Amino acid sequence: MLNYKFIIVFTTLIITSLVSTAQINNSDFAVRLEPEANLEAEEGDSEEIIFIKAKSENLHGFNITFTLPQGIEYVVGSMQILVNPNNNYVVTYDTSSSITNPKFLIRNTSGGGTDNNWTFLDELKLSFKRKATCDAVPFKEGGGIFKDRHKIEYFKGGTAKTAQDFDDTVSSYGLLSASLSVVDIIAIDGEISNVANPIYYERDIQDVQGGNGDITAFHHEIKVGSGIHNYEFKFNGTTLTPTSTDTDATTGQKTLIFDIDLTQSPYNVATAGENGNGQYENGESFTFQEKFAVLSCENSEIIHSTYWNCQRSSEKSGSILLGTEVPGLTITKLEGCNDIGATNHTRVKRP
Repeated sequence: MLNYKFIIVFTTLIITSLVSTAQINNSDFAVRLEPEANLEAEEGDSEEIIFIKAKSENLHGFNITFTLPQGIEYVVGSMQILVNPNNNYVVTYDTSSSITNPKFLIRNTSGGGTDNNWTFLDELKLSFKRKATCDAVPFKEGGGIFKDRHKIEYFKGGTAKTAQDFDDTVSSYGLLSASLSVVDIIAIDGEISNVANPIYYERDIQDVQGGNGDITAFHHEIKVGSGIHNYEFKFNGTTLTPTSTDTDATTGQKTLIFDIDLTQSPYNVATAGENGNGQYENGESFTFQEKFAVLSCENSEIIHSTYWNCQRSSEKSGSILLGTEVPGLTITKLEGCNDIGATNHTRVKRP
């Protein structure tokens, strides 16, 4: 006796398998994408592999147009046929399309033709490369899914037909990108000094890499208030020179930018937070030291941020608590009055 429950379950499994492995699978052809697992922002490229199988003897005029995710671009000239039955087929990039919506024309040129019908059950394997620009990073951080959506335009005999796959749950890939941040900065109990006898303070400033991509260089920006004197920024005992310095003409605030190249000294050595291999990797950190004196309770803020080509951290303020400078006053009332509705005068004594 047949187990009908088993047959139903088995049939369901077959249908599910077809949906998950062939994005377009109709009576005319099947298309399957096998993207390289990950693509790194601003670093190199990765491949999209396309399998196309003819299921009709009247298939021709086959065009495929991709709609790439935000920040993903086709590398022009990279499309190629990896498996070409009898070398009958050619693929051409439509130059009227764009690198974000590349269109490819696939033709059967057997026997000297320009658009012959595809041979029944012929299967082509093609590939092209794409790269990720900085625009892909906010798309990723906003929850975007990286899938090379595609639309097919073709003829079956003399009838024009279309098919498309916009299902982001199948054949998607990941974006690798760095994510930099500044650790909360410890406040300092300080006091105001003067140029002749400055009192200096030091504290650690730590940058952290929390993303899944690696970078070889980044930047650290510091905004230093005009009330700060002789500011220094150090790494591993070396006093750093800012790559650029800008001073606000109104407030006197200075903006210092330091370029951090992990392949150059003093950053190319192993430290407690970084292994010195020239790559800023997930979980690694750089700990800097800042040194300064405070000459005024106004404009004494120090603000840090870090960034790379595609992402900037939030700003972190390094507070300076000047409460120890406020004197404790004791006031003794000697005489006075409380005449409601009139001006009151009180004489007091301060020790």
